[in-house]
Amino acid sequence: MGGEGKRVAVLGLAFKANTDDIRFAPALEVVKRLLEEGAVVHATDPQGMLRTKVLYPQVHYHEDAYQALQDADAALVCTEWDVFRKLDWDRAGKVMARKLVIDGRNLYSPQGMREKGLSTTPSAASNCVRALK
Repeated sequence: MGGEGKRVAVLGLAFKANTDDIRFAPALEVVKRLLEEGAVVHATDPQGMLRTKVLYPQVHYHEDAYQALQDADAALVCTEWDVFRKLDWDRAGKVMARKLVIDGRNLYSPQGMREKGLSTTPSAASNCVRALK
């Protein structure tokens, strides 16, 4: 899957859960690479969006993860927030264009995701862009 024109949902922008600290956050490199490859990036993070907006104003930001996932060709989980850990993937799969989840934080059981009809790739968050191809 090349990046050009693909809608990608990035779930988590902060370096780690429960902070707005984006310094050294793997998601920033992911967002940068996706944008360079022509992807349309939609992102959500409970605390990291304000700081990230300064760096990447061209990203579409959403308070609600399901809005970020709407019509997404892929979802990249880059921060281990509880809200993402507890995401209803049955619901998410219904709004996504392609049911591909790249789990950069190893939050989900690959078998459990397959049972929900989702294709999942566990991957280090820094390898998320490579996993899209």
